[in-house]
Amino acid sequence: DGNVYLTDDETFETDILFTPEIGRITAASLSSDETTLALATDTGIIQLWDITTQEPLTEAFTAHSATIFALAISPDNTQLASGGDDRQVVIWNIDDLKADTFDSFQILAGHSDGVFDVAWNATHPILASASRDNTIRIWDLETMETSLVLEGHQDDVEVVTFDPLGDWLVSGGRDNNILLWNMWGILEGEDVHAELLGSHADWVLALEFSSEGDILVSGGRDRAIIVWDVDRME
Repeated sequence: DGNVYLTDDETFETDILFTPEIGRITAASLSSDETTLALATDTGIIQLWDITTQEPLTEAFTAHSATIFALAISPDNTQLASGGDDRQVVIWNIDDLKADTFDSFQILAGHSDGVFDVAWNATHPILASASRDNTIRIWDLETMETSLVLEGHQDDVEVVTFDPLGDWLVSGGRDNNILLWNMWGILEGEDVHAELLGSHADWVLALEFSSEGDILVSGGRDRAIIVWDVDRME
């Protein structure tokens, strides 16, 4: 409906925070210091907002040529990654965007279909992207090149996330499966294989780790929320 909602994490009450009037919102990302909110639309537009003042920090600008499905602000709050139906991942400098400089960016090209999710690693200079082409790409942020292509899902990969300790990459897809990928193998580029953590009865759409990294919560199109013990693999 074009509104941005805020949910209280104690009372779980939800209220309209503001209405950005930039179109249908398809992706959002909140900075780790909870001051900056990035929003994206189905027409490829991005805009940054100040959560405290509820005022825009940037103009609304065209970032992709198609629907943007994914936004992620980096752990240090200096960069923004976006991914869309134009098959591209784009890296933006947040200070440049706040200065209304929109022509300074890095395109990461390699997926053969739309990009559904992007995730930063907090301990290593890599980014993961999930795609409709059934793959996950690992991007080396020092060279801005693909360092690894992970193949394990049998259908679109909807979501990826790294655990906060840097031990695992977890992915979920339209094959209903949740896969665990060992970070050592990813970083070394060898012995990379997926372990099946479990499955939903329908597409896996959301994944989130606890702050300690031992608990994973998944959400699916089957309307189920499942809590997983990653150490025990159940």
